[in-house]
Amino acid sequence: MLLIIFLVASPSAFANSKDKNSNNTQKKPKYHHVRSSLKHSTKKKLVAKSEIKENSSNEKPAIAAKPEKSLAFTPPEEKTRKHSSSISQKLWKGITAQDLEFLKKISVALEQNKYDEALQYVSALKQSETSQHAVNDLDIIKLKPGFSDAITDIILWNKYSGQIDVKNTSFNDISRFVNDNPFYPNISDIKRNVEKVAVANKISYQSSEQYFKSNPAGTLESKLYLLQSRINLISNFKGSEEKRTELQKDIRDLISTIWIKENFSAEEEKSFLSKYQNQLNGFDYINRIDRLLWDSKISDAKRIMNFVDEDYQKLFAAVIELQEMPKYIDNIVLSVPRKLRSNEGLTYRRVIWYKSKDKLDELLDLMVGLPTQMQYPDRWWSLRRLYSREMIKKKNYKLAYILAAKHGLPTSASDFWEAEWMSGWIALRFLDRPKEAYQHFETLYKNVSQPVTISRATYWLGMAAQAMGDKEKAVEWYKASAKYPLFFYGQLAINKHRSLDAINAQYDIILPKDPDILVSDMKNISASKATKVAYLLAITGDKKNATKIFDYLVENAATPGQITIIMKIVNEIGDRQMDVKISRTAAKHNVFFIKDKFQIVKEVPNDEYAPLVHAIVKQESGFAPMAVSQVGALGFMQLMPTTAKLVAKEAGVNYDKDKLSTNIPYNVRLGTFYIKKLIDRFNGSEMLAIASYNAGPNATQRWINEFYDPRKEKDLDKVVDWIELITYSETRNYVQRIMENLIVYKYLMSRSNYDAVQ
Repeated sequence: MLLIIFLVASPSAFANSKDKNSNNTQKKPKYHHVRSSLKHSTKKKLVAKSEIKENSSNEKPAIAAKPEKSLAFTPPEEKTRKHSSSISQKLWKGITAQDLEFLKKISVALEQNKYDEALQYVSALKQSETSQHAVNDLDIIKLKPGFSDAITDIILWNKYSGQIDVKNTSFNDISRFVNDNPFYPNISDIKRNVEKVAVANKISYQSSEQYFKSNPAGTLESKLYLLQSRINLISNFKGSEEKRTELQKDIRDLISTIWIKENFSAEEEKSFLSKYQNQLNGFDYINRIDRLLWDSKISDAKRIMNFVDEDYQKLFAAVIELQEMPKYIDNIVLSVPRKLRSNEGLTYRRVIWYKSKDKLDELLDLMVGLPTQMQYPDRWWSLRRLYSREMIKKKNYKLAYILAAKHGLPTSASDFWEAEWMSGWIALRFLDRPKEAYQHFETLYKNVSQPVTISRATYWLGMAAQAMGDKEKAVEWYKASAKYPLFFYGQLAINKHRSLDAINAQYDIILPKDPDILVSDMKNISASKATKVAYLLAITGDKKNATKIFDYLVENAATPGQITIIMKIVNEIGDRQMDVKISRTAAKHNVFFIKDKFQIVKEVPNDEYAPLVHAIVKQESGFAPMAVSQVGALGFMQLMPTTAKLVAKEAGVNYDKDKLSTNIPYNVRLGTFYIKKLIDRFNGSEMLAIASYNAGPNATQRWINEFYDPRKEKDLDKVVDWIELITYSETRNYVQRIMENLIVYKYLMSRSNYDAVQ
């Protein structure tokens, strides 16, 4: 039950305090930090690393304390309500004392699951809701809407979530709610409720067709109901024979799809076959068993093995036996008819077996022989990436390239960007084949949209063009990458541009300004029911769901100005962890707020390490003092308690676990001591210290031994290669994110007036 208890606080409670470090004149120095930081600098927690996608935040979600809800309604003071400069007061009508009386009654009705009663109170609230005109000409919204539509929505959200009375729920009403409100975090659960209502009330296919076209059924029960409903529709079809044949083919395809992709219990399977077995062919059974074995559902596969011919029975029996990891496999493979030995599922199980036995040559022979077009390319990519990188270590670059380049992933796959980039990188940097590399980077560029990956793609297009001797094209690509100066590769592109075109190149870092807010942006957000819902949830204590809705709104915002307004609302709410999350989503859309997001805090000593410490704090906790990661890292610099205890002993400080989350100077003192220690260990290299802060110094030393020592490289490109050679994808990403933050902080902290950065 999603209960909303309305608590109204004074708008001033959500106002952000001014930056105390913003009283300083701006003077732009030469942009020199990128190279020096990488080359001459080129703990977090010592935990196992998992493979992650390219991420401009390297975000480790922090765990906030559960919000306390209260029935103590405190209306804002009249003066504050009318003259507040807060963004919410510019967008919407304020909540009056009279409104609060209705909200109290609504809250009580919701606690008792009396939704109709709650909706009646909203009607009364709406009647009392008079439009509030702007107090002065500076207000953009001259006629401010209230919150009654959002409150109605929250009531219905409560009503349609969790267990519902399916027999007494209107299909039209609940399906309309889903279509009108895609932003709710649990909307998929409400969609399941729509399906239950459709089945329970025997809603015809004709009546539900439009809804299910937009919202495909997710449960087996609803899929089977809709299938039978469509069959019933055809039995009464009065159209042409040609159209009837077309509809029957659609039904046959739907039966096949359900049979192959769905999971049935033994009873469900028996029932399905009793109705539709005559619509299935041999390939349907083969494909179902194949899919079940990919999903390791062995007992389900065995149940229908007799439906396929003897050759396929031998194939699937071999796949099942291989999953049990036998001591030897040669005879098992030979038991499969020769024509089926190249089956993708069998090959995959052989590769997994060889991997478990460290039989690298046999494994690679199989993987090289795989076709580019595969049924499950996503299952193969983790193996391709692993052994492609292993071949780079062994300097077998041709094989490394083949393994990566034949990935076969569709452009929609989450790993597509990595597969294309890695193929181009190997071709360019290890095989000296810039034309092939250029094609890979161009394919990458055409199929990505996030700034962090665009800056990567355009930088490497410049590198490939430069290697081909096309200086003009290289300059254009470097200029394109340099448009993203807050990202690692955009920063490197500035140096590259300067080296090729010193006269016209950009020498200074140009930080992006806050986007302009248009009148249309203000009007759109003012009218946005979803934004009002998120705001109400936030100020009444449901920060978790509010954060998810704000995140959805930023992801789907039409303009940078709309993102800016949403960020101002979030800032007003004053929840640091919400702010961090939404800021990182905004960054994916190339919207930044430099003064707010690159804070300079008094708790960090103003010494030579200050830029690096700030860069780490920004990435690790987003300046949330009580942040707790999923693995238990604490506070500003996200220290693991075990690491902090050892560091405290070396620093001569009494260890106190509680102070890691409650005392910012204490956390910063230990974190700074640790990062300084890592810098000393690696002879002044900030880059190696950053890698060690994330993965541990032993892992960093291992990579130096496996590849080379980046501190000895005079060529900056080799230093960049070393970062990309790091085995852990999380650490590769982490180093780049910290380095890009470090560049910005070195720039900002060299200014004599931080307040003048904009």
